[in-house]
Amino acid sequence: MALNFVEEGLFQRQRPGRLEDRERVEPAQDFLGNPALRAQIIVAKDGSGDTDDIAEAMKLVDVNGSEIYIKAGTYLISSEIVIPQSNITISGNGYNTILQADTQINIFAATSKNNITIQNLKLVSNHDSNGHTKGCINFNGVTDSRILNCFIDFGESGVLLENSCENIAVLYCNFDGRASAESAVWISSSSFNFIAFNFLSNINDYFVNLSAGDKNIIVGNAGKAGAVFAHLDTGDLNTFVANVCEPGGAWGDEIQIKNDSDNNLVVGNVFPNDGYAIIDATGDANLVVANLAAESDDSGTNTEKGHNQT
Repeated sequence: MALNFVEEGLFQRQRPGRLEDRERVEPAQDFLGNPALRAQIIVAKDGSGDTDDIAEAMKLVDVNGSEIYIKAGTYLISSEIVIPQSNITISGNGYNTILQADTQINIFAATSKNNITIQNLKLVSNHDSNGHTKGCINFNGVTDSRILNCFIDFGESGVLLENSCENIAVLYCNFDGRASAESAVWISSSSFNFIAFNFLSNINDYFVNLSAGDKNIIVGNAGKAGAVFAHLDTGDLNTFVANVCEPGGAWGDEIQIKNDSDNNLVVGNVFPNDGYAIIDATGDANLVVANLAAESDDSGTNTEKGHNQT
């Protein structure tokens, strides 16, 4: 007997319905190509969303977590946006979604949370001091989180990872530091973080600054002018691989290893202006192999070196 699929209810035509009754479809996938959940909270300046205020959207999140989608537009940020709980994804319409701080604050801040994603946004700070007390994104004790495909225009620090941040991925971001800027990425007392495939347009001091950070991976980043590409002070078992500095940029030592920093790996980097420097004898058993560098300075103990081109 032939089946009548319509009568059986397997295929039914849906009436279009009113616009407000339809399911709102936002990005079908995230920047890495993973299926994205339907945005639960929409922020829109034109009134077409759930709110026009990002801080208000944070008050609307579900107890189990939510996605917040910020439509295109320029949003002036007057106070720090605190991410209130774990399992929050904040997405924008690429560089058309601009969050502009109008005072010297962190734009986003999260403390002791996990599974936070910030992606597809342009963040513009209002800092004019050299330091690492404020950043466009400040994670304190955050774990298992991601910062993806953001343009970060900063005047002090771009991304701050502090106090036992772990398993944070900073990927595919474009950092542009102003004259006062210190660090594109500042890592302090944090481990197992992944900083990869980012581009640095300009900075006054450091691209990546690690202080008491262990087992972090810095790979495949590229940079233009700055004082030091990566600075490590008292950290062990970190990896610096396949990073490239532009020829002619105003770099100093592209990688500096200071104080009691042991067993760090520096492999396959391209430093056409200057090179690497292991500054203190307390730096022990670091491995420096197959780098293309203009020069090298090794004051460390038991440094293993090989096939570096200077």
